[in-house]
Amino acid sequence: MSETVTHDLTVWEMMSQLVAPEGILVKNEIYHETMSNLFDRTMLIYYEHVPIVKSWALSIGSNRMDLLQPNITSMKKWDKIKTVWDGFNPTPKDFDDHFKYVHDYQINNAQDTGKCLDAKQPPTREDDKRKKEMQKDKDEALAGILLILEAEKTSESIEVETISLAMKEVGLTPISTISHVLQDGKSLAIIFLREGLVTARTWPEENYCAFDVQLWSAFSKIESIKSGLSKVTGSKQEHVSSYRIITGGVASTEMLSEDKKKIGPRNESSRECNTPVIKDGDIDGQIIEAVMEEIMEMIQEESGAVAVLCGSRDEPCLSNNILLKKRSSLKSVPLWTCPHMLSTVDLKYEKSYKTQMFKCEMELLYQLRDAVSQNGKFLAFVLDSSSNLNMGILAHRILANPKNKPLLLTDRFTFIVPIKNDVDKYTNKSIPQMDMDSKVLNWRHSFLEWRRRELVDYQFLFRAEVTLQGTNGLFSLGILSGQDPHFFSRLVNVTKTIELQTGLITEIQKIEGGIEEFSAYQEEKWYTEDDFASDRKAGEAQFAAQRPLAEQRLYQFNVLSGEITSFVLRAFVSEILAKHTSLKVHVLEDIGIGYILGALSSEGSIVLVWDGMKHIDLNIFGYETETSSQLEGKFEKYALTYDVKLEMMAYDEFPRGVERVVNIRQDLEVWRNLSNEL
Repeated sequence: MSETVTHDLTVWEMMSQLVAPEGILVKNEIYHETMSNLFDRTMLIYYEHVPIVKSWALSIGSNRMDLLQPNITSMKKWDKIKTVWDGFNPTPKDFDDHFKYVHDYQINNAQDTGKCLDAKQPPTREDDKRKKEMQKDKDEALAGILLILEAEKTSESIEVETISLAMKEVGLTPISTISHVLQDGKSLAIIFLREGLVTARTWPEENYCAFDVQLWSAFSKIESIKSGLSKVTGSKQEHVSSYRIITGGVASTEMLSEDKKKIGPRNESSRECNTPVIKDGDIDGQIIEAVMEEIMEMIQEESGAVAVLCGSRDEPCLSNNILLKKRSSLKSVPLWTCPHMLSTVDLKYEKSYKTQMFKCEMELLYQLRDAVSQNGKFLAFVLDSSSNLNMGILAHRILANPKNKPLLLTDRFTFIVPIKNDVDKYTNKSIPQMDMDSKVLNWRHSFLEWRRRELVDYQFLFRAEVTLQGTNGLFSLGILSGQDPHFFSRLVNVTKTIELQTGLITEIQKIEGGIEEFSAYQEEKWYTEDDFASDRKAGEAQFAAQRPLAEQRLYQFNVLSGEITSFVLRAFVSEILAKHTSLKVHVLEDIGIGYILGALSSEGSIVLVWDGMKHIDLNIFGYETETSSQLEGKFEKYALTYDVKLEMMAYDEFPRGVERVVNIRQDLEVWRNLSNEL
């Protein structure tokens, strides 16, 4: 779905702009990455264990809706529809889980993805080129609307004058009319308007009227037009149905500039583009201690060993102290930084660098193995804020070894990594996280990402990034958890508790799931049509009851080469109508630079609209199939005799009739023949 609607809007961008800021867009495929460029908040619901199709996914996007905070009130409005909320009690210890099938979630920065317009930034040559292309779109790609309106069980006598008056009442300007009454009482009429035209066809014996409303202007009045025509027929709302088809317009009409202000798609953003003020400072130590104490609740087991990578023995190791004081059931194993690794100078430039690193790595590995022999495998691995890059590299080497992971970590493991966010004083943004070999302090982000990549196919693996902002600064927490099916709920509950206890603004920036293992042996249940017999009775009854009374075809052409003229168009229509009886034709040539032709006969009607430039619409209605289908392939061949090459850009075929008709005669005949054979 990457096709463009205009030069500055793709189909996806257009759809995102149709959604209210507090609304959501749902796509039943894995489109999470695409949506992350369009919405401030996105979520992926993914269920792997689906028979036959193997997996099922829903991608969700919204700009204002907090997808991690379910709206209980709106869910209760669904009455009999059971939702996942019905079995969810959002308490820290209850995981009958509302987020059971959520795989990914993230907050997306509109400024980072270039979705916010910066007035201070001078336009580039590419910007100027895009603006010219956009203006070309506006000048040449003139759109119109064809409203197909079906009014059944009519109770009023439908007259041409009544329709014209109804159009005046909604603010349109009738110019002229043509009408024709058939011997069997059926009637046809075309009301030509300054803004478009209305074609009406009545079947008095069927109490039915079929309207076409083609507009090249005043599009904002289409709902009023629909209401006005329904009122003319006397049909109740439940007996009126309609749909719309995009057609060509007419160039240089009087209301063109006004219409452009009211119709879309307009490239307007409802994204969050205000830069939050982030203070470059330190959050109070007691608050950080409270945060770290609460975040330890993310460790899945109640008792066991936790490895804590600390700094110097002479400095406090906050994570170790918290575990010692508050979580007595958890055994904290501090891993102190080797003395020769404490230097802030880059050790790569020292001659003994490799020797010192290897020696420290062996000491660290020995400590880990010794702790495992005494306490069992580690439930969690915490990088304390006092630990440095050198020790991080060594821990990374040990954990990156595929032989060490099963020896050191339990199956239900957790990594907790506090990350200090440095703020760029010029841009007021957090400095991006860097790689393990970077000199920037935020190497911790990469440490966690490496663990995720190594274990990406681990069952129920989730990696989260949480930011915590206070009045004095900002810092982040990175969390990685394996075999944790209730990760989402626990993290949402923990962050809520942190907010209540500390007053910090917590925000879950991103949660990324792993790849679940697919089991080929799944419980399956096969269904047949008989299982849905009761559900389809109403649909089958409507299908059998529908009665097509006529057929209609809409052809849309673009001129590829040559010059089309009103003479060519009139000559072609005359040839098509040569065998029609009781013919009435009317032409308008003073609507902008376009050309409009309407014709009625005992066989049906034809409406031709040329925008005056490159686009032609041909709308053919016939009581018999042969009448509506007589144009097929002829217009292109006829135009070639005048050195005009046409391309059919769109084609629509639809029935007109009663009982909510949606199938043409041929379709119904095939179905009835099959039914009789059965």
